[in-house]
Formats: sequence, C-alpha cells, structure tokens
Amino acid sequence: MYFEFNFRWCYVFLLLLTFCAISYASYSYPTKVVGVFKNEKCAPATAALLAVDNFNSDASDSKFEFKNVELDIEDDVVASGIEIYDFNNNIIVTGSSGACEELAVNLANLNNSFLMCYGIPTAKTLDVSQSPVNLYFSQPQPEALITSLFKLVSLLATLVDANSTCKPIAEIVVNPDHAYRQAAMPLFNNLKHDSSKVTVLQPQPQSLEDFLSQVNQKMFGVRIVVAMVDDTEALHLLCHLSKKQRFPQKYLIILTGHYSKYWLDDEHLSSTYKEYVKEVDRYQDERHISHSCEMDELQAAAEGHFHLDISMQNIDLVNSSFVRSTTLMLRKRLELNKEGIRQDFKEAPLAYDSVWAMIQAISRAIEDEGNKTRENQNLNGIVMEKLGEPFIGLSGNISFSNKKRNPGDAVINIRRFEFEKGNYSYTLEGRHFNANSSFVWSRHMVLQGDWNPCWTEQYDSSHLKWIVLIIIPICVLLTLCSLLCIYLACIFSKKNSSSRFNLDPNETRCELK
Repeated sequence: MYFEFNFRWCYVFLLLLTFCAISYASYSYPTKVVGVFKNEKCAPATAALLAVDNFNSDASDSKFEFKNVELDIEDDVVASGIEIYDFNNNIIVTGSSGACEELAVNLANLNNSFLMCYGIPTAKTLDVSQSPVNLYFSQPQPEALITSLFKLVSLLATLVDANSTCKPIAEIVVNPDHAYRQAAMPLFNNLKHDSSKVTVLQPQPQSLEDFLSQVNQKMFGVRIVVAMVDDTEALHLLCHLSKKQRFPQKYLIILTGHYSKYWLDDEHLSSTYKEYVKEVDRYQDERHISHSCEMDELQAAAEGHFHLDISMQNIDLVNSSFVRSTTLMLRKRLELNKEGIRQDFKEAPLAYDSVWAMIQAISRAIEDEGNKTRENQNLNGIVMEKLGEPFIGLSGNISFSNKKRNPGDAVINIRRFEFEKGNYSYTLEGRHFNANSSFVWSRHMVLQGDWNPCWTEQYDSSHLKWIVLIIIPICVLLTLCSLLCIYLACIFSKKNSSSRFNLDPNETRCELK
C-alpha cells in the first residue's frame, strides 16, 4: 500500500509538470510574424517579408518566420477569419484600420500575441490599447502635428499684415475621429493661451457641420482655418467656401492628414471626388451640404491652401546607406513578383519598420531575459521597454512611448497647393523637425493678395462700388453748394452793414470796421 500510494502521487506530480510545460509554452516569446494584407505580393507584404529575411540574415540566435493571411474586411468576415486561422503566439502586423480593430477586440483571447498596427487608429482600438494587451501603433499619430501647426498658424498670422493692429481669427475644424479629436484640444488650448498673434472665438474645436453653418453669419477679415478632417470632408469645406467668394472674407486653409496624391487631380478623377459626389447625393438636405462643385471649382477654392502631413519615408535617403540599400532591395523584389511600384508602395516603409521594431524588441528581450516562463503582463512590459530603444527605419527615426510611436521623432512636410505651368499641384514649402522643433524652408514664403484682417462687418463688395460712384460725388456737390451759399450770404450781409454803420462803401472785405 505504501508503494502504491507513492506511485499515485508520482502520477499526480507528472500531471503537474505537464501542465507547467504547457503554461511555459503558452507564455514563450512568439517567433512567427503574420501579416494581414490584401495579398502576399502587395508592397506592404513584400516589405514585411523583407524585414524578416534581413533580420534573420544578421548575426542573431532568434529566427523568425513570415506568413500572410488575407481577411476580407468589406464582407464582414474578419471575425470568422480570426477563428479559422490560429493567431495565438504570433506577431500580427496590419495596415488596415478595420482589421486592426477586429483583431484588437479579440486580442485578449489570443494567447501571447502581439498586434502592431500602422493604420490610423479608431476610437475602439485606442480604447482597447488602454487595457493591458499587447497592442501597438507604429504610424505617427496626429498629435505629432501639434507643434508644427501651432508655429505655422503664428507665422501665417504675422505674414497676413505685419503692420496691422487687427489679428486674424483662428478656428479648428475637426472630424469625429477619436485620434483627431484628441490632437485638436492641445492645439486649440495653445492658440487660446497665446493670443498675441490670433483671436480664438469658439469655446472648443468645431465639427465640420457647425463650421459650415456659421459661414453665412457675421464675417471677419481673415480666418486661419485648421481643418483636421479627411479628404472627402475637405472637399465639402472647399466647395462651401467657394460659393462665398462674394464676401471680402479671406480664408487661409491648413489641411492635415494623409490624403491621396491625386485627391484634387481632375485627370485621374480621384476616388475621393467620386465619394464626395456620392455623399452629396446622400446628404442633399442634411449636414449643410446643399450644393456640389465641379473639380475646377474645388481646385480654384483650394488654391493657396497648406497641407501638413507626417513624412512616412525617411528623408535621409541620400546620406543613409541602410535606407538607400534596403529601399533598392524592396523595389527589386516588387519587380520580381510583378507587383511593380503600386500605389500602396507608400505603406511599405511602415510595414517594414513595424515588423522590424517588434522582432528586434522580442529578440533583445530573449537575449536579456531568456525565453522564460512569464505572466503575460510582465512579457508585455519587457517588450514595451525594448520598443522604447530608438533605431533608424525606412519611415524615419523610430522609438515607442506608451504603445505609440514617439511624436518627437516625426518630420512634418509642409506643402502648398498652387497653379503652375497650366496645372494645380503641391509644392514643398519646407519641413518641421519635431526632434529639435525647427523649420527648414525650401523657399521664402509669401502670401499673395490683399490680406486685410480688419474687416469686422459683412458687406457685399457691390456696396463699395455704389459708394464710390454715387454717394461720394453727391457729398462733394453738397459741400460745394454749402460753401457757395455761405459766401453769398457773407456778401449780402456786408452791403447791409455798410449803410447801417456808415462804413466805407469801397471796402471790399466782408468784415465790420
């Protein structure tokens, strides 16, 4: 009985060891990268695979694998795709905001997986990131624009009229996207607190609908409008303002965000414009969309506006041999798989850096800590610490802070929409480097036209024409008649006074002696 009893306890002990081994495996560092892209030959998927291959070719004990998984977002089968494919213990990378949202919601159920998203985060993904899950954002956030926006508004206010005592009105228009709302408040507060250059009338940033509803109200001379909206909303804004050109109101528009290269290109008839036309039809009687504009009207209204976006490619292409050689390798791979340099090539640097950042952080964690059994929160903390170490990537200098790309690493492109050589196009005005908070200008910035910030009432310009042609001549004629009457009255008074007071009748002066 004694030996039988010990044998049973040994059996239980073996079961416990097996359970511990399973737990150990479930909390080990992942070494497989899963890309969620539209197909395995697209530019982002090719870049992600290149990052894995380049990392494995370096001297490292950690080796990683790559596989692409296609999840159909439009048909709303993402959830079923997640169930079909085993995403446990993987590094998941995607540039789709929809896929990131669905994966983030299910991330708590995916054992020991890390999710890196480089698309614009939605409200839901930002909320999920507040929980202790392994969710990271590798695309620079809109908050990286705040410093450059604030300084550009101040600069434009100075250029409007350096000798005027009147200050332009600064307004911030923001769409309901969570990331832009979060970024708008610091900019709004900065402008409100530093009131030496601009005047801020609104109590808070406005929605596009609220701003458009007030355009017809009392006007001020110059408004610097910072529109943190998407490209379709920007077309609504430009169209609405183009219909109000009869007022002496002047608008300096600053658009922010990642717009398509052809969003104002009539030759390509951009998808943005097509979506804009559909939205006008859908909301004809709502949201202050009571009219539509042709592309030429939109281009005319857009002329002179500024566009700020965060550079998604490392601008040090000439001086950095790593960036130059890796970009060349990527282009060669795209040519080999017959994908070519497609429009989504702009995503490739972010896809490469997203994969590289995560596998490098995990590799460094393994080197320092070893592939030990750890609780998920501790695992997350170690990787987060390693992600904070900066490195040079294809999309710029990269480091992470609080699960997001550090806004201090961003380089902001400042472009202006101009009409040159028979075509409208963007011209690079300069860049703002957040690392040292400085501008580097490509050319001297000049504002064309009469930018008088001192208009305080709403006038139709035709009123000014009637004032010049009719009212002023009448006033001059009345003044001359008044002077003539005064002179005749003076002469008549002199003659009467001469006989009454025995004055010299030869006296010609109109005064008493």
